Amino acid sequence: MIEGLVTTLSARFGVGEGMARQALGMVMKGLGAGGERELVAELTARISGLGELAAGGGGLMGGLAGMMGGGKPPVAALAGMIGAEKMVEVIAVVAEFVRDQTDDALANRTETALLRLSKG
Repeated sequence: MIEGLVTTLSARFGVGEGMARQALGMVMKGLGAGGERELVAELTARISGLGELAAGGGGLMGGLAGMMGGGKPPVAALAGMIGAEKMVEVIAVVAEFVRDQTDDALANRTETALLRLSKG
């Protein structure tokens, strides 16, 4: 299931699928680090393949964001790397995917948490 989101992000933002996976790994790591462990647990339980992606944590992109982010949380560091406008678009794509795979309530919680965390 998660491969559909990876493909969508890759095509929409003109990045390779590996980069899209790393960005998603950063997002999941950032949710957990931002105090949203229950949300991460629910997402990984309900969306096939997300748990494995979350365990990856962001790879090289995560390391670069950490260095460039000046100690910012992972989601805020990613927003700093790609820009606030693109981050809002990424969050919207992720929320729509969560909505398609689960329900409105979980998608809304995910979107709200990511928007909050992207601001640092």
